[in-house]
Amino acid sequence: MYSNLSFPVQFKGAANIHKNGPEATKIIKMWATITWITVAIGMVMSQKLSNRELSQLLNNCGRFVPGYNEAPELRDFKSLYGKLVARGKAPWVVAINIIDGDYIRQVGTGTLISPRHVISVAHLSGGTNSDCNLGRTNTFPKTNAKKYHVYLNVSCATPKPCTTLGRNEIFKPLQVKKLYIPKGYLGEACPGKESYNDISIFELAKDVKFSPEIYPACLPPPGDVPRRGEEASLYGFGSDPAEEHLPNVGVLKSIDSRVAASCGNMAGADQPYMYCTNAKDQALACSGDSGSGVIRRKDPHRPTVEVVGLLSAGASCRDVLKEHQRLYQEGKPRSIFSDLLIRVSYFSQFICDTTGICQPGIRPSGRRDFYTLQ
Repeated sequence: MYSNLSFPVQFKGAANIHKNGPEATKIIKMWATITWITVAIGMVMSQKLSNRELSQLLNNCGRFVPGYNEAPELRDFKSLYGKLVARGKAPWVVAINIIDGDYIRQVGTGTLISPRHVISVAHLSGGTNSDCNLGRTNTFPKTNAKKYHVYLNVSCATPKPCTTLGRNEIFKPLQVKKLYIPKGYLGEACPGKESYNDISIFELAKDVKFSPEIYPACLPPPGDVPRRGEEASLYGFGSDPAEEHLPNVGVLKSIDSRVAASCGNMAGADQPYMYCTNAKDQALACSGDSGSGVIRRKDPHRPTVEVVGLLSAGASCRDVLKEHQRLYQEGKPRSIFSDLLIRVSYFSQFICDTTGICQPGIRPSGRRDFYTLQ
């Protein structure tokens, strides 16, 4: 059910990632050749999982298994919000940032899927130089993969909001080495097609060791399609305009959602790998939540989890908040808005080819149907 109001679709990453106008055009021209060379060179090597690593991952993902890629400090528990956190709260959640010297900018959210791979959305990579008619991206003029870093086992996207809230947490940045994006991703350069193939893999420079607070989510089987009414939870670091007492930068939250019957009239939601969810309490993912994983329990009787969707777009949270406030004053119930998600299972071949995480029935294709940025 949608409100009759038509709000603009908003991509849920950090604000002001791109510049527009003549200045952006100059930058694109200046960096086009350099970036294309970088992409081509990056296609040569990727640090995929070995057969042994893949077997271990498929048998142990989605939960903490003592002895599997275990960190030596695993018994050093951390407090969240000043209280001891139960094991398995959200150990797979990753805060993605751009770090340049002392400058840290929140970009979005990701999900750990192996010791060295994070799955998220492609639009976190920045602007593209795309041919919308041919459905082809020529360059990523502003993307430097090595400026991306991730934080694990934290409740804030960056150190500053945790300091403001008095949360004593350890922020240890892990550098990204490469970024993989499927061909067919066009980005904001092509209105109405911004969410096409909006998925990416961040390959870390160093492997992550696991503990009860850090472990990867499983991937869904190929062909898996979320069913209408199916329940799942979204975890992300988005800012919340309704929480005036919190800093306007991401603090980790979860949203309990159900798969919607359709995406209604949401612009660009016309591909077979897209679906929408509605939150149980009319909540909505916000800026900074981009790439957030939608988590589903593989078995209701076991703690194993899998990431089935990635947050790509949705209505502007500030506009929705204003609409809800207006309806409250009029004594009317809140309107329900949806989040647009990318179905992970549809991209099983892309994930296999870039990470080596090949689900049963999926083998490496040997094709280079993706861009490699470094």
